[in-house]
Amino acid sequence: MRHCGMLLMSLPLKSLLPPDSMELVCDEDIPHAFIEVFREHGFRIHDIRDEHLRGAPDEAVFRFAAERHAVILTGDLAYAAPKRFNLAHISGLIVNRLPQTLSLQERVGQLRRLLGAVEVDAFRGHITILEAGRMRRRKTE
Repeated sequence: MRHCGMLLMSLPLKSLLPPDSMELVCDEDIPHAFIEVFREHGFRIHDIRDEHLRGAPDEAVFRFAAERHAVILTGDLAYAAPKRFNLAHISGLIVNRLPQTLSLQERVGQLRRLLGAVEVDAFRGHITILEAGRMRRRKTE
């Protein structure tokens, strides 16, 4: 029994996590309520506001996500610019385009419905655009 415990302690943390969970780096423009919804759906969250990256250049946030092989969640379309960022270095990109004209409660409801329709792993290797009533995805190059 003791040997088994030692073996578990020597394994990297990622090997102990559920296979369908995914790391998500949340940009500072993402509401805290959205972060909680993603957490409820099995994502392991890195909020850049908690990682001392508030106000950091996009390149620093991208590098942080790349080091963790994480998906980036942002409202900033600049991350999707292939000449600026090589998306092969991160697990995926989710761009929040839910309309600001909706209340936060309405946007959270939309997000819950959108996330409820897909598996966590569906974001890996894709650029995903969250819009009112739908989600558009395309493979990263």
